[in-house]
Amino acid sequence: MTRNKITTGRKRKQVDHLEGDFKKIKPSTFDGESRMGEEAKAWLLDINKYFYIYNYSSNMKVIMTIYNLKGKIGIWWQDLKLAKGLKEKQMEWSDFKKYFKKQYLLEIYYEKKN
Repeated sequence: MTRNKITTGRKRKQVDHLEGDFKKIKPSTFDGESRMGEEAKAWLLDINKYFYIYNYSSNMKVIMTIYNLKGKIGIWWQDLKLAKGLKEKQMEWSDFKKYFKKQYLLEIYYEKKN
């Protein structure tokens, strides 16, 4: 076996190992119970980091996020979806973030930061 093939094989094993480690990473959770914008903002930043690692499509980000909604935020989403006739399979990540920010990152949060 040539040196080049050995080096390539080692690199592939390293990549496989790293991919396995990344697959152990789970998305951050947020239950919607927060009264402070910092917790909602931190969750959104964390979930965006998760999506950066896995490089999901815009719609898959929505589906993954909705699957992980628990508690109060899960109820909020179901109510919003019914009230607005939203279809999860057609929704883009930017749309979900818009609704989330409107609900959990009120203007007062941004006013406090200034």
